[in-house]
Amino acid sequence: MLKENDIIKLKEGTRVMYNYFPECFKPDASKFSIDRVTEMIEVGIRYRNDTDVSVERKEAEEKIYGYLKTFKGLFPDKDIVRRFVAHQVKQPEPQQVYIAVGEYLVTRVYQKDGYLQIQCSTLQVDGNHPDVSFYFFQMLVGHPANHDLIEADRKAFR
Repeated sequence: MLKENDIIKLKEGTRVMYNYFPECFKPDASKFSIDRVTEMIEVGIRYRNDTDVSVERKEAEEKIYGYLKTFKGLFPDKDIVRRFVAHQVKQPEPQQVYIAVGEYLVTRVYQKDGYLQIQCSTLQVDGNHPDVSFYFFQMLVGHPANHDLIEADRKAFR
């Protein structure tokens, strides 16, 4: 059973809960959302946002142009509408979430009904291991949740 200050090694494919996952990464969310959500992600997978806004711009152009055309005697300029939309619907900055394979420090262990919630953070921050914190669950009895992908190093961090 893991305890605080244990050092664990996470393998690729380990599923963890990440509290600061950008909502805009989710396929059903707005590419412009700045909200963060809790999401189950896999260690070793790079999650990136979609920065292509051509579909959103086209839809906005059509709606604005169509609306302006409803006024009698108004002849909107498609190029001006296109430039207006391009100015308003900006391309999002590229973002990435990545929890690398490697060693992590167990920072907190919560015992709940039949399982443990294990909170961890990056052991050593460097170019390959960004500073992240996350948690995962382990069952107390009868279920090997993540056990095959997590290796505890009994040399505790001091």
